[in-house]
Amino acid sequence: MKYWWYTANGGVYDPKGGESLAPRQQLREWKGNKSRSDASIARQIREYRVKYPDKAILCSLEPAQPWAVLLAGGSVPHLPPSTDTALLAALPRMMPFEPKGLPEGHYALADPGRDYLVYTPAGAVRLDLSDQTATFAPHWIDLKTGAAKPAGDAVPGGKVVEFRAPGKGAAVLWLTKK
Repeated sequence: MKYWWYTANGGVYDPKGGESLAPRQQLREWKGNKSRSDASIARQIREYRVKYPDKAILCSLEPAQPWAVLLAGGSVPHLPPSTDTALLAALPRMMPFEPKGLPEGHYALADPGRDYLVYTPAGAVRLDLSDQTATFAPHWIDLKTGAAKPAGDAVPGGKVVEFRAPGKGAAVLWLTKK
């Protein structure tokens, strides 16, 4: 993640081999049209996670949205200190999850049948629970504090569920088995 990455506009920044740049030149290269976005960082992390599922993917990039890093499969993201303790306890059991119908740019972790955590860059979260029989309590995670806020009534498994994000911009939905 340090030497090549997807740029904010979807291209690839891959410096030429054998070139020797001073740190100020390299910094100039990293900015502008070659800069990163939360979506491009998450995409790169997920690709590494899929290719190397047993490896820890550490991302210490300062502008990276920690929830995007976490949901893409990154290890040890810098989550808020006040993050819900029940969620923190559930995270080690969760693995990257690719349910049917998950839109591009959305990322999910799951301990199937127990916990589902879904990141959306904006808009709604749609999750296919048609193979589940349990009932789940939905919570929106406050991205700044990590607090879990109820997102409505419990939802039964056995169908596709959809939740409208509480505001504009990125959101994280946590479904936990009741």
